[in-house]
Amino acid sequence: MNWIGNKWMKEFNFGKMPSLNQIEWGLITLAMEEVKLAMGSIKVQNNVFIAQANIKKTWEDKIVLANVPDRDAPLLMRDRANAHKNTLWDPTYSVTALILYIY
Repeated sequence: MNWIGNKWMKEFNFGKMPSLNQIEWGLITLAMEEVKLAMGSIKVQNNVFIAQANIKKTWEDKIVLANVPDRDAPLLMRDRANAHKNTLWDPTYSVTALILYIY
């Protein structure tokens, strides 16, 4: 975890890792802003809305592939009691695979 991630966790998320829903929301929010900035003062605003809807659906379709039962639960970094199964240390965990795919 980098400095920005640690600061965010401490100040805005009660010291917990983000949930999958929080990650999805952040990615979609950033993508929407990027589309708006990239399209600038386009004459037909409807094109901006269509592009934003497409990007939102794309992110939602990708993130649902992680198949996490509780998308509001904070992601776990480690769980030695369970040999790190279903944590970000587990390379077979669907969330880990998805994040690596996105990266």
